[in-house]
Amino acid sequence: MGQQKMLQKVFGLLLIVSLVGCGSPSSLPSDATLMPSTPTPLLMTQTPLPSMMIMQEGNNLPRTLLQAKPTHDLANNRIGSLCHPPPCVRDETHINDEFFDLGLKGLLRITLNEIESYSVVWSTSEFTIAPIDDEWITSISKDITLAYSLTFWDKANHPNGWEGISSRFQTEEEIQHYLDYVRFIVNHFKDRIHYYEIWNEPNIGYPFQHIEPADYVNLVKQTIPVIREIDPEAKIIVGGVTALQSPEYREFLFQILESDIMPLVDVISWHPFFGVSPQYEDVKDYYLEYPSLVQQIKNAASAHGFVGEYSADELTWRTPLNSDEGQPWTYNEITAAKYYARGIMAHLGMDVSVGVMIDPRLMMIRSTTGNLCTLMVGAIPESLPIEIQSEAKNVLSYSFSLPNGDKLFVFWSNGAAMDDDPGLLATVTIPTFSNWEATGIDALYGIEQKLTTTNENDSMTIHDLMIKDYPIIIRLSERITAE
Repeated sequence: MGQQKMLQKVFGLLLIVSLVGCGSPSSLPSDATLMPSTPTPLLMTQTPLPSMMIMQEGNNLPRTLLQAKPTHDLANNRIGSLCHPPPCVRDETHINDEFFDLGLKGLLRITLNEIESYSVVWSTSEFTIAPIDDEWITSISKDITLAYSLTFWDKANHPNGWEGISSRFQTEEEIQHYLDYVRFIVNHFKDRIHYYEIWNEPNIGYPFQHIEPADYVNLVKQTIPVIREIDPEAKIIVGGVTALQSPEYREFLFQILESDIMPLVDVISWHPFFGVSPQYEDVKDYYLEYPSLVQQIKNAASAHGFVGEYSADELTWRTPLNSDEGQPWTYNEITAAKYYARGIMAHLGMDVSVGVMIDPRLMMIRSTTGNLCTLMVGAIPESLPIEIQSEAKNVLSYSFSLPNGDKLFVFWSNGAAMDDDPGLLATVTIPTFSNWEATGIDALYGIEQKLTTTNENDSMTIHDLMIKDYPIIIRLSERITAE
């Protein structure tokens, strides 16, 4: 049975409304982040849940729909995206539909220039900003933090494109042309944009996009003073290296991390996932070992003086609807949604901000991401003890603190995901939280349910919980006692 038809059979029209788009109008209450003040139980008394939607076996307590919010109703959740020409239409309606209705509140990377060399239109000026674009940036900067990607093709001096080069910025003349462009952009947007990315994917092999590592480091050194002189509080993003499953590209990133620019910059970014998963043998090891790679990135950067933020951008898992020859790993939509949920939660758990790229036609992926955007507002990674006893393999878990004092625990089996994984039983023990209440949250299906727990040796124990192939969240809240 198709995913949407199955959901309709189980939940009826209420859940179908919730899947149409996060933040869109519905008959459900709109003033709650996680749950309405008066919970709205789902009408399931006569219809048993499919096994893949059960969070705790034998739990018949009411289930409620998650209430996802749009961007303008949320605080920072460290989940962002990318908007650049030609695919991203620069108008308020498009931004609302594709980004703000999702609840994205991390960095939105933008540029008015082409961000990839293969899409450059050489006849357009890089030193002209159309009034409609200016108004667009003013409008969206009120609701989300913008990061401008400073790509520059030097069209004025190369109106017919570049010829006879294999790499950029190997002459001082070319660097000075770039710095002129940087001055123009930062001067113009300094009151609205405070993050600037020095180039996008410099490791890419296209001749007039590629920059050798040493030349990139030199470019960063010369660009930072220009930006800081105009906007002393500006944040500088470097890296932007893609396809880290390639040893060559990993080495490119580490040459940047081990350079003397680390104390000078504020954000290190990379683009780690364009469809990779354990399902495909050629990228399986990279996917499974990725948390270790993130720690290596952090260790190298901090060892060379870096004290800023980390950002993993452009996370993408494709379906047949939006397949791409350059990214051959594709999935059914529900499986792709699971990988999006994993990618978001793993990065936030590792204290890495995340950027996603989502086709607006993929409703299950949008719904899952939107739910996480609301759930993870203000979440700060915190190392909290948890014991998971289960036959499930390769279980990853992370924990967070929320601004109101609640705690989040998230876990999943990190092997190859499938459309209808029912999960495996687990007993979860959380020390020192014996008198708290536990709520299970399933962002994929958009439901939450109070969990049945026991107090054992001053620990909270949750029996018969399901470990699934996508993140299940436990939210712990202090129990309210009547005085």
